[in-house]
Amino acid sequence: MKNEIGVIFLVTSVFTSFLLGYSLPPLLETGMIGGRGQVKPAVVEPQIDEQLEEYYRKLLEQN
Repeated sequence: MKNEIGVIFLVTSVFTSFLLGYSLPPLLETGMIGGRGQVKPAVVEPQIDEQLEEYYRKLLEQN
């Protein structure tokens, strides 16, 4: 009985370790684990010049 429980525990731990081995590298690369993801990227504001504004005004007038 003790031997069967040990085998079940061993198979479960090997399978769990296998899954962790596949899930941790992407998390480390993206910075979700390890603290690299704490810095938020800068937001780039779109720059609209007068010609582009005029283009969109004409589009609104057509509809």
